[in-house]
Amino acid sequence: MYPTIHEFKARSDHADPDESFEDLHRSDFILAAGRVARRKIRQLDLNLYPMGLLRRGLDKFGDEEQAGTEFIAGLEYSAAVGTTVLDIMADVNEQAIKNCRDLEAATDAAVRRTDDVMMEVDVIHQNIEIVQEDLRDVFQRLRAMEDRVEGLEQRLADSQRDVAMLVHEWDVTTRVVNFLGAERERMNDNLTLGTGAQIPTGYIVKTLRAQSTCDSNVPSD
Repeated sequence: MYPTIHEFKARSDHADPDESFEDLHRSDFILAAGRVARRKIRQLDLNLYPMGLLRRGLDKFGDEEQAGTEFIAGLEYSAAVGTTVLDIMADVNEQAIKNCRDLEAATDAAVRRTDDVMMEVDVIHQNIEIVQEDLRDVFQRLRAMEDRVEGLEQRLADSQRDVAMLVHEWDVTTRVVNFLGAERERMNDNLTLGTGAQIPTGYIVKTLRAQSTCDSNVPSD
């Protein structure tokens, strides 16, 4: 069923991008395209010359009867096509502007993120330098401790030698003391001859001299 005049006006006043008006006759199709174009042209920001070209085909100027119906229809159709093309170009331009703005925003965000990353890298480099300095200090302390350990080991070796010498001297001294004690006991035993007779003084002196000689000949370890 062919659309009524009310359906025709409603569809042409609220035409969406999916509306093709395929069910209309050619003359009605041109009228619908003109109505859609007159609505869209008010949304376009054009210079005077292109605006005048489009309006000449879309608006009524009072000379339609002289120009002829087909000529006016051709003008209206051409103006509708031009308006549609400019509307599409405006949409593309708006989308391009939006994409450029989005790209600029993304670029700014990337630059800020890069700056943040570079700051973090600088902080990491500073921390690495601090750690390296700490490691150098630790290595120096370790070398100092190694030197101290070597000194302590040398002192320990010297102390062990001293202790060995003291033990040796103590052993020698003990032997000498034991020898002297035994000699004293022997001398005391020899001072009395059975009945308590006294040993001659010359004998005692000779014995003491012999004891002194024995003491001086004690071998050392």
